[in-house]
Amino acid sequence: MKLRKKIGLLVLFSMLLSLVTPWQAEVAEAAQIQVPVYVTWTNADGSPMAPADIPTVDITLLQDHNDFVTYQSTPANPNHVFNNVELVRPDGTSYDYQVVETYNGGVQVGHDGTLLVDGKNYRVFVTGDLDNGFKVNNVLQTPVAPNKTVDITVVKNWVGQTPNLPNGLNIKLYRDGTEVNAFSLVAGSQWTATFSNQPRYDNLGHEYTYTVKEVDKTGNPIGHGGVAVISDDATPVATDITYDVAISEPALDAGQDPNATVVRKHATITNTKQGTNPQPPIGNTKTITVEKIWKDANGTTITAAPYPEASVTIELLQNGQSLGTVEVNQATNWRGYFYNMPIRDAAGVIYDYSVREVGAVGSVYTGARSVSYEVTLREVEAESFFEVINKKQAGGPQADQKRLYIQKTWTVEPSADVENIRVEVYGKTNQPVAVPILLGEVYVKRTDKWLAYVDVPLKNAAGEEYVTYSYKEVNEVNGEIILGGKTYQVRLNPNPNGVTILNDDKVPTGYTSSSTLGPQVDENKDKDKNKDKDKDPSTIDQPKTPENPTTPSDQGKSNDQAKPGDSDKTEGKDKPDLSKDKASKPSPTEVKVGKAVPKTGLVR
Repeated sequence: MKLRKKIGLLVLFSMLLSLVTPWQAEVAEAAQIQVPVYVTWTNADGSPMAPADIPTVDITLLQDHNDFVTYQSTPANPNHVFNNVELVRPDGTSYDYQVVETYNGGVQVGHDGTLLVDGKNYRVFVTGDLDNGFKVNNVLQTPVAPNKTVDITVVKNWVGQTPNLPNGLNIKLYRDGTEVNAFSLVAGSQWTATFSNQPRYDNLGHEYTYTVKEVDKTGNPIGHGGVAVISDDATPVATDITYDVAISEPALDAGQDPNATVVRKHATITNTKQGTNPQPPIGNTKTITVEKIWKDANGTTITAAPYPEASVTIELLQNGQSLGTVEVNQATNWRGYFYNMPIRDAAGVIYDYSVREVGAVGSVYTGARSVSYEVTLREVEAESFFEVINKKQAGGPQADQKRLYIQKTWTVEPSADVENIRVEVYGKTNQPVAVPILLGEVYVKRTDKWLAYVDVPLKNAAGEEYVTYSYKEVNEVNGEIILGGKTYQVRLNPNPNGVTILNDDKVPTGYTSSSTLGPQVDENKDKDKNKDKDKDPSTIDQPKTPENPTTPSDQGKSNDQAKPGDSDKTEGKDKPDLSKDKASKPSPTEVKVGKAVPKTGLVR
């Protein structure tokens, strides 16, 4: 009897289970699905790209515009299936999903955006949906080089002694460091000749840089700041003369439109016989002298080695247009000369001459050793003798730091209620799997003329040198930012001493930021994960704006950084896991910079 009861109960339970299980399965199926992603690469002519030419990129599924899960698409394994993708929010509404693409830690690029890969531009097309999967097609764009040329005229000046050179002096032209042409300067042509019809742009649309050098008796090309030995054939026995060589970079002729189809540039090669005083001016011209003066932080003039920098370059301007540069150093007694500068133009109007120190940002110059100086220009003699005074700034960066300057510019300034913007600074080592690490944050204020600086470390805690520094304007999303109710397009122009950030109020459709940053690693933020993991997310305190805006925050408040726990959803073994909830030890590229965020301040 007992056995019959047990069998009856089992039969009844099976019948009830058969009624419940299909409903449960349907709910589970509706709650989570699999989403395939297919990635293709296409040449400009529409043909499939060869595997050897296909780069490795990160494909990220966004859930309500936040990173949900990421995988690495490689030439060998371009496609992927995202598992356990939830369809419905707890309130019963549907999640919004999108697919974006990232190369080498750069910005996220979605449909109709442009992905920059090692100097090549790819148009990104994302199609599909959750039901059918997403397709990401990257189409190589063919750059069109502007059909523009430049004529480069070279003028030779001799100071102290002009040698007799029946065969002339050989001059070489270099394009991006590669020799492309040569000719001889002779006395009969007033030591002047022109390299005509030189291309201005390469096939990617990048403008070429041209330089010139002279060839001396040894047959070696001599560049700016070098010493040339020239054989004077004026006597039966040739006499060697030693010259100091100063060469200006080709610069636009005065009044030239830089956007013209054909532009004219000129370069000057000045050979000064060693032991010779500067040459006197000729005719209606004059010699313009520049002198570099170094001062320490106390204002004391430095008159003997060691000098703060090995050399500096001074640029001469005529009516605001560049006429060329001269390099000064200890060997030149920190003086340079611009010879035979015309006093008046063809209409008899006196030219206005001025100078500036190449590399200075505003009134601040940061040298090769990352030391900053206040620059003062003093006109000793009216437009004929200029002093360029560099005084070391007090409280500069430490020996293990580098000072970076952030300059903010606008096409149209925002409304008065926008008093400052925040910029995050990242450092990246040359390790194979290195990702940019947040080093600090600086406020750039309207009251400081939108100029600020931050002192950042040269190395991480593991002793690995940061080889590049990157920048991101806080609250920038896909190359756009909203300030004072106006939408701006963000353009970055990095330089060795920092970055200039332009906010352009003209935002074209499909624009992709010129920033090299996407979601970055804020290592300080992970330190607070454990203490908040058991709280309701709505009750977790949000980081507050610092009371002193010139002090960088160590909270890493960037809006597009991962939320606590997001890193647990990352797929792919090549994606760094930055979660503190994991027991794995971070690699050297993930070593924490620490709470001691670099000191910042504003240029006054």
